[in-house]
Amino acid sequence: MITKEQLKQDLLRLGVQKGDVLYIKASYKSIGKVDGGPLTVIDAICETVGNEGTVIFSAFLKGSCLPRRWFQKKEICDINSPTWNGVLSSMMLSYPNTVVTTHPMFRYCIWGRYSQELASFSSETSAPYDILKEISENYKAKSLIIGEGTYGIGTTHISLTEALIKWNYNQRRINSLIYYRNKESKLVRYEDFVSVFCPKGLSMFTEKIMNDIIVGKGNIGTSTALLINMNIALNLERRILSTNPGAILCNDPTCFTCRMSYSFSEKKYFSFIFKSSDSVLYNIRYLLRFFLFSKKCR
Repeated sequence: MITKEQLKQDLLRLGVQKGDVLYIKASYKSIGKVDGGPLTVIDAICETVGNEGTVIFSAFLKGSCLPRRWFQKKEICDINSPTWNGVLSSMMLSYPNTVVTTHPMFRYCIWGRYSQELASFSSETSAPYDILKEISENYKAKSLIIGEGTYGIGTTHISLTEALIKWNYNQRRINSLIYYRNKESKLVRYEDFVSVFCPKGLSMFTEKIMNDIIVGKGNIGTSTALLINMNIALNLERRILSTNPGAILCNDPTCFTCRMSYSFSEKKYFSFIFKSSDSVLYNIRYLLRFFLFSKKCR
């Protein structure tokens, strides 16, 4: 069994320091068998950065998309609704002294010195990733990535959106929607209009810049782990995507997201319908659903 002290030593060897501002993207299962479970992992991270540090987890809510939501019971979410970001994020929702932000869908759990201060960047009226932009630009934040199946740094949504705006591009996607009960018990209808990228494209893009943004590489428990300088990552992504937004695309000729959803995509519908691994009928239905229900996003 992996103990809390072993995890703290792993974090220190990786380069985590007292006072760090950490954005966590972690697969709990990849860490191995931990004495005390997920709570021990969170304790180890918080104790390593100390009271002068800050720990941030995503705790996003999953909405429903058209036409599926026509036939679903209207589910009303609130600040305590479960997240799809994994067991560690779920534990953080009720972790002592954690501030849970009030954004209807893109919710964050923040513990530590700057918790109250940073929560103001993730409110009901803020953009989904404003808080990550803020910690990248002004708080010397690091992204702690645990697990090989965990992808993304936390900055690419910001740089991609900025590039789409600069070039007057957009992405068409079927947006998701939730109904949310805020702290004043007011019912909020929120639709997600944020651009997305395919996991393969994001992994390929991140791999190209990884050597320039890593400040630590090692293991947490039995899992591989990376420590990323978010400010360097964001600025490097901005330089690349501001001149070539297509750098985020994967190399799969049948990838719908990359080949057809962006305004600069090739729009090779024939390849998608007949060369994709799914059936032709499924692909035609998917394409029709896309044309009928997608909206412009950035």
